Amino acid sequence: MRRSCPSGGKAKKKNRGTDADRKTRLLFGNENIPFSTVEAYKSFRTALSFVISTCDSRIVAMTSANPSEGKSVTVANLAVAVAQTDKEVLLIDADMRKPVQHKCFRLSNKVGLSDVITGDKPLDKALNRNVTGSLDVLTSGTIPPNPSELLASRQMKELLETLKERYDMILIDCAPINVVSDVAGLSQEIAGVVMVVHYGSTTYPELDDAVNRLALANCNVLGFAVNEVSSKHGSGYYSNYKYKYKYKYDYQYGSAKQAEEKEKAGFAC
Repeated sequence: MRRSCPSGGKAKKKNRGTDADRKTRLLFGNENIPFSTVEAYKSFRTALSFVISTCDSRIVAMTSANPSEGKSVTVANLAVAVAQTDKEVLLIDADMRKPVQHKCFRLSNKVGLSDVITGDKPLDKALNRNVTGSLDVLTSGTIPPNPSELLASRQMKELLETLKERYDMILIDCAPINVVSDVAGLSQEIAGVVMVVHYGSTTYPELDDAVNRLALANCNVLGFAVNEVSSKHGSGYYSNYKYKYKYKYDYQYGSAKQAEEKEKAGFAC
């Protein structure tokens, strides 16, 4: 699924924009998002709704191969898009090493997921309700020394069992799979995983490694969201970038190249 960046090499992190630049891509509280990008997220929402409609779980984890590939902004925007359909949606920030969602939605992170799992705070005290429309957000909370163990714990499973009775869809922002295996601890509770892929940055070997790690953890790979696809036409966040999402869903495991070759259906702004 790797595409070559304009220079023919891997895009450097410094060329991906600052944190402030990336925040301008949020649908939440931003009236300047291009129409095409809004429509791309709506298509993303529709595709995901269809693919999990036959699953026992309505819980979806989102991860990326590496840090700084747009994962957190993507899942934040997807959560907002789903909430716009009047569904009860919960976004959980489970990236407890480097949490971002409280910044995206301008929330306090003094109390959150880790505090609920450990029993330090009740769930109702940690939930941020109706952040935008019917979207609730559970931030990461106090940064713990053992995120992987917490996410794989009995308490986390019980928490998700409670939450899935309240919400039509739960989206979980997880740490990059090639860095830590946090998402593996959730494999039995989720419908599957959506991989966020950064155009011109994520390489075939990195994506292959990520998919293989998910396969070993018995996680269904529901699809791939490719962001910041280089385009010569149309406007975007930068003069030479246009947001684009291709979504491919499959319950089979295979190499990243095989996934791309089989990818026929998709959508793009």
